[in-house]
Amino acid sequence: MNNVTRFLKTFGINVLAAYLFYAWKFEASEGSGNIVLFWFWFGAVFGILVMFLPASGKQPKRIKWIDAVNATANLLFVVGFAYFGHFLLAACCALGALGWRIYRDRFDDEGLPLPKEEV
Repeated sequence: MNNVTRFLKTFGINVLAAYLFYAWKFEASEGSGNIVLFWFWFGAVFGILVMFLPASGKQPKRIKWIDAVNATANLLFVVGFAYFGHFLLAACCALGALGWRIYRDRFDDEGLPLPKEEV
C-alpha cells in the first residue's frame, strides 16, 4: 500500500469517526453514539491488550507524518470524550493509544521486529 492510500485510509477513518461523534453529541443521534462507543471501546481494549504481545510478523513501513495524524486525531477524541464527561473512555483510549505505540516501537522503520536484547 503506498503512502497516499495509507493517508487517505487514515484520514477517512478519522473523518468518519469525527462525523459520528459530531452527530452523536450535537445532533442527538443515538445510533451514531452507539457506533462511536463501540468503535472506541473496542479500539481501547484491543490497544491495551496488544501492549503485552511480543513483536511478530511484519508491520507496514513506518511513516512519521501518518503516525502524527493518528496521534493528533486520537488526542482530539480523548479530549472530546473527557469534555463530555466520558472520563473512563477517555482514559482507556489514551492507554490504548499508548499500547499501540509501545507495540509499534518493537519494530524498526521498515516494519521488521527488532532483535531481542540479551541481558
